[in-house]
Amino acid sequence: MSTPKVWLSGLSVIKLDVTKQSEISDVFAQAKNAFNGTDVVFNNAGTVSVREIEGTPDNVACGMFEILFWRAANVTRDSVKYFRENSPAGGNFLQMSSNFGLERTPGAGIKALEGLTHALSKEIHPKWNIKTTFIELGPFRTGMVDGDDPESFVLPPHPARTDNSLPTLQFRKWMKNATIDGDTKKATQAFYKLTALSEPPFRLPIHKDAIHYTRRKAQCLIADTDRYEF
Repeated sequence: MSTPKVWLSGLSVIKLDVTKQSEISDVFAQAKNAFNGTDVVFNNAGTVSVREIEGTPDNVACGMFEILFWRAANVTRDSVKYFRENSPAGGNFLQMSSNFGLERTPGAGIKALEGLTHALSKEIHPKWNIKTTFIELGPFRTGMVDGDDPESFVLPPHPARTDNSLPTLQFRKWMKNATIDGDTKKATQAFYKLTALSEPPFRLPIHKDAIHYTRRKAQCLIADTDRYEF
């Protein structure tokens, strides 16, 4: 990998392919050499595909899981290592997810990162001073997939699931007509503010939709617990 390109004062831009562990390790090493450590890691690489779990081909599911879980896990492990080696030890780890991780969303069921992040937050020794925040993002137009054109990542429905009354078909219709109104500049400002907090939240929903889903999930958990308490 080429050496960092330095623009302005203290800014280095380094190309990273998260599917290659050697590049992940190399970027962390270069950051340590250039800046004597790593203060913040924003783990944001991702991909998306919409189809029922039953009808998602193995190659698509495995490809998504490779990036959304395994590669995110690799970045996570290296983050903890380099935060711990800082002098003094410490750092802020921002793990990106979406409100799909909160809501039981038909057609977007390939999710697994929340459990890993929650366990990580419990495994960190207090003396390492590592702060972890799991970000639940609502609809923002980021250009992740072909300019965020829903047709580019929505797969054809499973043959047994063509009834328009099914939740997955309703979700597909929503994807085509969804209002993606999140302000990326405001979100970036919120991420930056997180890094200055001495006690950042473990979970942070950003966007009115994500906040709504968070409150609804909390209400459902309490309601189920109260109703079925034995």
